Amino acid sequence: LRDKTINTLLNYRNKGGKFRKAEDIRKIWGLRPQEADRIIPYARIDAPQNSFSKPAFCTAPAAKTITVIDINSATPQDMRNIPGMENGLQYRIAKFREKLGGFISLEQVKETYGMTDSAFAAMQPYIRFVPAAVTKLNINTATDMELNAHPYISNSVAKAIALYRIQHGSYQSVADIKKIAFIKEDVFQKIAPYLTVE
Repeated sequence: LRDKTINTLLNYRNKGGKFRKAEDIRKIWGLRPQEADRIIPYARIDAPQNSFSKPAFCTAPAAKTITVIDINSATPQDMRNIPGMENGLQYRIAKFREKLGGFISLEQVKETYGMTDSAFAAMQPYIRFVPAAVTKLNINTATDMELNAHPYISNSVAKAIALYRIQHGSYQSVADIKKIAFIKEDVFQKIAPYLTVE
C-alpha cells in the first residue's frame, strides 16, 4: 500500500470507522480494486466479545513463546514454531535424523537437504542436542543395500564392506573396515558411530 492510502485507512479507523467484513476495505478512498483483491484474502476481522471490548487494533498480538527443543527427539510438530523452519524443513530434518539413526552432534542438522546457513543460524538458539542411543548397522549381517541406505555410506563403501566380510569372514571390530584400502580415516570417523559388529 502507498503511504497516502495507509493514512486514509488509519484516519477512517481512528475516527470510529469499522470494518465488519474484509470486503469493507474497498470503501477506503484511493485503494485500487486490484490492491483490495490482493489484501482481502489476508484480512481478518475479529468480532468483539462484548460491547465494552477494545477495538482489535488496540490490542497487541500475544507474543509466541518458543520452547527450546531437543533436536534428537523433537517431532515435526514440536519444530514448527522454531524460527528458520520454513518450506517443510522440519519434516526433512526428522527424515534425515531417521535415516541416520539419530544425530550425534548438532552440526549434523546443517547437512539436512535444503538447509541454509541463515536458516540454521535462526534456529540454533532454539535447538539443543541431547545425546541419545543411535540406531546402528551390524556390518556382520547387513547387506550392501542396507548399508547403502545410510546417508553417510556410499554405494562403493557398502559393497566393499559386504565383499570384505565374504572374503575374510566376520568383522571382530568396527575398526576392521579400515583394512579396506579406500576407506580413509575421515570416512571411517564419519560412519563408525553408526556401525556395530554385534
